[in-house]
Amino acid sequence: MKLECAAKSYSIEIPLADFIRLEQYENPFKGFKEDALSTILDRIEGVDDTKYNGHFGPYIYLRIEIEHDTPRTHKAIIAAIQRRLNECAATASAC
Repeated sequence: MKLECAAKSYSIEIPLADFIRLEQYENPFKGFKEDALSTILDRIEGVDDTKYNGHFGPYIYLRIEIEHDTPRTHKAIIAAIQRRLNECAATASAC
């Protein structure tokens, strides 16, 4: 019997002000109808189980399958988060 790593779990700390804007921006009660950042991140090949809600601080948690745990995947994740944070900042007055 042998244990093998199939995936790694990561946490990504977001500046608190950006995290608050993200939660406000993605609020369905304020008319948000786009895909949530979690859905966008889960669409990246090898990424799943994306979660964030502020209960454990301003972090995004996700899992990457070991064969996709590469600098390319990390770069795609960071780019997707940054795009969403930029959208939030651009509409901060509407939040």
